[in-house]
Amino acid sequence: MSEKQGSFPAFPFIKKFTEVYRGLTKRQYAAIMLQVPEAEEEWLNVMIRRSKRLDLIQAAMHDVMVANPNCILEDMTTWVCKIADACLVKEAETREEK
Repeated sequence: MSEKQGSFPAFPFIKKFTEVYRGLTKRQYAAIMLQVPEAEEEWLNVMIRRSKRLDLIQAAMHDVMVANPNCILEDMTTWVCKIADACLVKEAETREEK
């Protein structure tokens, strides 16, 4: 693939009056689809991190509720959020090492 081919956006651009919207770049699209916060835009990376955190919380809460259906939900929610945050920190550290 040549440099020229790699610089095109993942989606075609749309002209609206005088504005030109060029869509997502391939890197932004890949970051979203792979859920890896490595896009050029920090706002997109923040959204990806938040989405991953919610996914981790949901999965952990499901596992906790299946393992212990009589647990107190308020206590477990705080604990599960801390676990999700710790997982994200560890993932970020691992990514920085590479």
